Amino acid sequence: PRPGATTVPRGVRAPGMQLRLTTGDRVPVDGEITQGEAWLDEAMLTGEPIPQQKGEGDSVHSCTVVLDGSVLFRASAVGSHTTLSRIIRMVRQAQSSKPEIGQLADKISAVFVPVVVAIALFSAAIWYFFGPAPQIVYTLVIATTVLIIACPCALGLAPPMSSISGVGRAAD
Repeated sequence: PRPGATTVPRGVRAPGMQLRLTTGDRVPVDGEITQGEAWLDEAMLTGEPIPQQKGEGDSVHSCTVVLDGSVLFRASAVGSHTTLSRIIRMVRQAQSSKPEIGQLADKISAVFVPVVVAIALFSAAIWYFFGPAPQIVYTLVIATTVLIIACPCALGLAPPMSSISGVGRAAD
């Protein structure tokens, strides 16, 4: 630690504590600046590569880095209550839960795909036994055509794409 400074262990940090940050420090908890000014790298949190200038009354967030300056700030959220922890928790929930439309698509696909394959095989068999020569060519063309026309790609891709889009918009 710097002369006259004390390192506060993680488990001891609590809302309301006054902490000092100087150049090179990683912000350990969320808080509000009570004194001083600094430039912070918030790319970890916002994705914005340009450093942000912060002063009295501005909020600081855990895992951001002080690039230049020195501030005194009051902790407002620690541990799992920080902004970054909440974002991580929301992303995990969004990734682990399947929306109702996704569940419906899975149920429909579970019936639709086997039925389409059966129709393709049935059509191929009819053309193989009753179609013109060369039968194998017509058989393959008909089976492939049925599979292409009945392709449930949109049904299978729409729910994950809409979920990804929703998570992306929520992050903005």
